[in-house]
Amino acid sequence: MATIHLDYVTFALLEPHDFSWLRRLGAVFCVYPGQDSGNLLFGVERDGIRRFVKYAGARTTEYGGTPEEAVARLRRAAGVYRALAHPALIGMNEVLELPNGFACVFDWFDGKGLHDLSEICRGIDKETDPRSGYYRYRHLPLQSGSGPLGPCSIFCCMWRNGVSSPWILRRQHSV
Repeated sequence: MATIHLDYVTFALLEPHDFSWLRRLGAVFCVYPGQDSGNLLFGVERDGIRRFVKYAGARTTEYGGTPEEAVARLRRAAGVYRALAHPALIGMNEVLELPNGFACVFDWFDGKGLHDLSEICRGIDKETDPRSGYYRYRHLPLQSGSGPLGPCSIFCCMWRNGVSSPWILRRQHSV
């Protein structure tokens, strides 16, 4: 086990890993290391601009596959992100081919996902607990303007060729 310290966050990996490439993107202010996909999710900030970084290449604690498999899946997902680019979706700014991995860099969007890992870690059942974003989303009224595609943001997962691609719809927009 390796303890990794990056700017304002600390997390565990199965072995040490070089994250020096993250410095050019900004200071790391949050990390979601417990993904079963083999990806690490980072929030970074530089000059007051926040970005979301999805990275594959490190040996994470919750993933049963190899870093190479996670990198291959994220590369395929980057193609899906590009193909489905739309003004209603969070923008992918760049992809980074790195010596030990691969990263996708997105605009940051403050919001809440329907599958919130912090809620799961705190024992909040997304299906039955009113504190859950998913529960609240499922119980929104259906009338025009306040329903699921109204002013709220929603998180979606699209599947194509075995690749899970997360998207956040950021505003009411016909897709």
